[in-house]
Amino acid sequence: MQEIISAVQSVGFPIVASGAVAWYAYTMQNKANATIDALRDTLERNTIVLTRVCERLGGVSDED
Repeated sequence: MQEIISAVQSVGFPIVASGAVAWYAYTMQNKANATIDALRDTLERNTIVLTRVCERLGGVSDED
């Protein structure tokens, strides 16, 4: 906590606040990217499973 107070006193509140917001945005973007990568992996595995199910059921027909 003393480091934050010292930083505000030496460079000013707007600069410290801008740095904190930039760090927060960077951290949230990394978490979002990790979530998207996990979702992409899950969707790819589901696509493989659904393809195998369709093959076992005899394929998909576009005829209505």
